[in-house]
Amino acid sequence: MHWRARRLSSPSPAPSANQAIRESIMRELADYCEYYNVPLQHVVETMHALKVVPMIRGISFEYFAYDKLKEILSESVWKVEKPAINAQAEIKDIDVLITHLSSGKRISVECKLAGKNSFRAPRLGQGTVRIKCMRSRAVGRRTAARTLARRYNVTVDDVLRHPDNYRDVDFDFVVTSIGNAFWRTMQDGTYTFRPKPAEIDFLRRLFGDQTLEIDQLKEKTFNYLLIAKSSDLTVSPQNRIHCVRRKCVEVGTYTSCGFIPNFPIVNLTNTRTWRPIEMCEEMFEDFVNEQ
Repeated sequence: MHWRARRLSSPSPAPSANQAIRESIMRELADYCEYYNVPLQHVVETMHALKVVPMIRGISFEYFAYDKLKEILSESVWKVEKPAINAQAEIKDIDVLITHLSSGKRISVECKLAGKNSFRAPRLGQGTVRIKCMRSRAVGRRTAARTLARRYNVTVDDVLRHPDNYRDVDFDFVVTSIGNAFWRTMQDGTYTFRPKPAEIDFLRRLFGDQTLEIDQLKEKTFNYLLIAKSSDLTVSPQNRIHCVRRKCVEVGTYTSCGFIPNFPIVNLTNTRTWRPIEMCEEMFEDFVNEQ
């Protein structure tokens, strides 16, 4: 009893680091809402809106990948930055910029989530997801297409046949998370992590743990990051990737147009093209040495 009284009368402990971070974020959120005239009492409802959630998740994944790359790469060898660039057709929008300190060579990384509900199991024991990899601004006019045509060293018609496709000169690597492939829009309009029973079985095999529950799978799939060279994703005979654009097929360039498909396919049981993010330093070193 005497011990409990001593405890109760002792000074309150200083706020934890997490608590201080939460308080700081809440102050920033309140300031944000006031500045942009967003009702603070409805900000969470706003963030849950179906049109808003994919945008928030896509942008927040850039920061998630940025943090992960900073964690993996040695500070003495690499500099990892998150540039603030207003993406326009004339400007290269860089999600994450990595600089090799000794050589000064730079590597641009594009961050793209898997397409919603895109997991497929074409063969027993295998599984694929599709990565949503397309421009947010499609090129629809010849004047705008000329700028990209000059950058890509292709014709204006080539660009117009691929109005929202990237090429490998737009970025050097792509980083993705497979988690979004198992999210679905439910009948009530909510956006939910809801893998099917067969998908749960596949993920448990992928992670080597048959005891994983839904919440654990949700965390593991989002944290399962893969990385690929952009040059390995382009439509070419070497990569054995075909373009499905109707106009590209019509003119016969669907095996060699050089554009990156809107939905590159990731084979989750084959790491030849898409490799675990933990291998990024080795891949970046090879890329720097090739330059």
